[in-house]
Amino acid sequence: MVDLGERRLNENTNGLIRRYLLKHRPFEPIIQQEIQRVMRQLINRLRKALEFKTPDQVCFGIHPSVARAGESKKYKQPEK
Repeated sequence: MVDLGERRLNENTNGLIRRYLLKHRPFEPIIQQEIQRVMRQLINRLRKALEFKTPDQVCFGIHPSVARAGESKKYKQPEK
């Protein structure tokens, strides 16, 4: 049986992936570069739990402009 927390994480991850790969799109024609691009964007997205910083900014002290250089524009830090 799957743990409820694990299921939520899986559903959330699926939803994030579907932002980049449309729901009815077949996976066969997706090339490796596209998969790498989506992975980079998901890994380096801003996290509310990290005070709207990326994991690299927190772990490695990377300046925000460097860490967000290749990031999608839909993940902007909210105005304070």
